[in-house]
Amino acid sequence: MEAQVATHSHFTALADVLQRAFRDDPVMRWILPADVDYDRAALPLFSHILRKTTDSQSCYTDSEERGVSLWESPGHRLSFPSQLNTFLKFAWLLKGNISRASKIQAVMENYKPRKPFWHLTYLATDPDFQGQGIGTGLLSPITNHVPVAGAEKTPIYLECSNKNSISFYLSQGFNLIEEVKIPNGPTIWPMSYSYRSQNG
Repeated sequence: MEAQVATHSHFTALADVLQRAFRDDPVMRWILPADVDYDRAALPLFSHILRKTTDSQSCYTDSEERGVSLWESPGHRLSFPSQLNTFLKFAWLLKGNISRASKIQAVMENYKPRKPFWHLTYLATDPDFQGQGIGTGLLSPITNHVPVAGAEKTPIYLECSNKNSISFYLSQGFNLIEEVKIPNGPTIWPMSYSYRSQNG
């Protein structure tokens, strides 16, 4: 499977993939525990995230829109108006649960690399097509990038929100940094990519 840069024309299909794939995700469902809240908020939430990511051309899908990977590029910084817009959007969608999302964000800041890095924010495969190598293909545009000779390799980082996904990321060359228990909340596993395992 060959990954391609996702564009605005992919929004509807990819937002639906994300909504379906994360329906039972422990972190997402801690933030939005009630089915009625998840059903109300998930699609517009993922649509907003997709819009921000595709604008920077760091969102990938396959030709049949069966999966999606969303990345923040090294040194990524939202402008203040964009940060404000995102916060207000999330606050409205998450309503009384915005504090839970903020708590996770604050805790996980401690585990991010201290220099510019690629951040895999979401990786999702349509539940009907899982186990077919789609996720691996959607990682490849970033993990298979080999820097020019002598250049420093840019760290690649993710936060695994589901224990069942740890083995997949380990098989893709990621290493577990730590197991992080959010106070009164879910467990998250920050991971970093080892270039040695894939690119020598």
